Amino acid sequence: MKKQIPLFVILSLLIASQPAFAQHISTLWGVTQKGGTDDFGSLYHYKPSSANYTLDHNFPAINPGTNPSEDLIDAGNGKFYGITMLGGAYGVGTIFEWDPVTNVHSKKIDMEASEGSRPSGSLTKFGSKYYGMTIDGGSNNYGVIFEWDDIGKRSTNR
Repeated sequence: MKKQIPLFVILSLLIASQPAFAQHISTLWGVTQKGGTDDFGSLYHYKPSSANYTLDHNFPAINPGTNPSEDLIDAGNGKFYGITMLGGAYGVGTIFEWDPVTNVHSKKIDMEASEGSRPSGSLTKFGSKYYGMTIDGGSNNYGVIFEWDDIGKRSTNR
């Protein structure tokens, strides 16, 4: 018996997975901000050809990051990057990597309030760097635009 998937889940998958969709046409990848084992979000994939939906990762409480935001970005190296709005070492979000081949989730950096906290939206890749925004943090606590270089593992607010 095939598992029925509500239409809103399929639409969320399509919308949340657009950056990854072009590179991995046979599989749609996405995240949820809530849900999963501890209700701190999940990462999943859906194969339209077989209507197969798979929960790949549950985001745990606090560390290494909770409540993933928006969508995943295809890194071009077979992995995906995403952001969490909360959790991490300082409780204000992280940048994470997902490897769909090994099913390994790893935290890349912890956001810090002084450099921008609670990242929102999604990462954008330009050249070899990734850019994003935060809701809070920075010099006036109104958020920042940040730059991240996955080679040097550094975050700089702009």
